[in-house]
Amino acid sequence: MKFVTVLSLGRVSNLPTIGSNVLAGVALAGVDHLSFNIMIIVLAMVLIYMSGMFFNDIFDVKYDAEFNPSRPIVSNRVSLTEAIFWACFMMLVAMGLIIFQALNMAESNHLIVYAGLILCVCVLLYDVWHKNNPFSALIMGMCRALVYVTAAFSIAPVISMALIVYSTCLLSWVLGLTMIAKKQQVVIGYVVLIGVVNGVLLFGLSDVLGGMVSIVVSVMAAAVLYWFVFGVKGNKYCNTVTLLIASISLLDAMIIVASTGGMNLMAMMAMGLFFLTLFLQRLIVGS
Repeated sequence: MKFVTVLSLGRVSNLPTIGSNVLAGVALAGVDHLSFNIMIIVLAMVLIYMSGMFFNDIFDVKYDAEFNPSRPIVSNRVSLTEAIFWACFMMLVAMGLIIFQALNMAESNHLIVYAGLILCVCVLLYDVWHKNNPFSALIMGMCRALVYVTAAFSIAPVISMALIVYSTCLLSWVLGLTMIAKKQQVVIGYVVLIGVVNGVLLFGLSDVLGGMVSIVVSVMAAAVLYWFVFGVKGNKYCNTVTLLIASISLLDAMIIVASTGGMNLMAMMAMGLFFLTLFLQRLIVGS
């Protein structure tokens, strides 16, 4: 399989947002610096993401043959058998890395393995049943939220209130952008996104920024989101959906700041991954 085919089949333009998800997840477990163990989880989550993208095309072969003939499998750039092999291989390697991390921890930790398994199940469920499924956006959001959970459990097997709240915020962000992407209930989708941002700012960052500053920033965030949703239509360099997908990394950066009590290297990296996603989206189709 050619490298360019891997990039297209794996929709790697959105991969940086997976990296920032992991950074936010470990921040929710109280970590504010990078380590080798964190990089193992980043690699595992990247492999699960790419495996999911491979399986997406595998299960959509009939649909793509009719409506999207440029996709790698139906355009014969890669065989179906080869795609299935690499999809399974990546998911198995990812689970192997997660199990290695569980065994490498000082205290016994089965939760990270359970979270990783549930994540894989949700990814496969979405790939098998996302066409004409009214709950497909919810499943997709659960996949993202489980990246937070798995990353947090890789540090400590503790279910904290912050982990629950911010995982719900990420899930809600995916729901909101999906409503906008499908051009169904766009206004409701916009309201959901505004709610997520305001929730993180007012309840997560109020202690860091101060109450009044949080309110001002949340209003500014609402204005920026309005521009994302209604102001970039027809732009040849970006569109609403790709911007909102890339902005997952900005949400991650906010959550890192809220979790660690201030700006740090991981938050700045998450912000940098936002711009990297935008750059890659111009080179490789990500949705």
